[in-house]
Amino acid sequence: MKRLFGYLMAIGLLMAGSVIHAQNLAEKTAELHVALAELDTRTTQLDLIGYQSVEQPQPDATGAMKYIILDFRAGKSLVAEEDLVASVDTICRSIITNQPLIRNLSNMGYDMVSVAFDDVSQFDCL
Repeated sequence: MKRLFGYLMAIGLLMAGSVIHAQNLAEKTAELHVALAELDTRTTQLDLIGYQSVEQPQPDATGAMKYIILDFRAGKSLVAEEDLVASVDTICRSIITNQPLIRNLSNMGYDMVSVAFDDVSQFDCL
């Protein structure tokens, strides 16, 4: 009987830990969405249309195993390539100077942030 009770307690603790982990992940994700919405308001010619999380089984050349790609697209007007390059700098500076965002990304396990304007290329921020 004691053994059964011990197993039931262990299962209960594991389930409680899973619920707490899920709540923490949900909070971190919500914080990430708020920070990304704020970042989207800073880019006037570009719209943040989403992000993608990429996890690699082996580190890449920079040592990153998990990174986030922020996907931006030009609004209604075409954006010149030199303006896109300038936008990379603006976006990356906004991310790097946002310490709560950096901390949140780090807590979520991200090693690097990249910016993309199309499906072909991406630019690494950090």
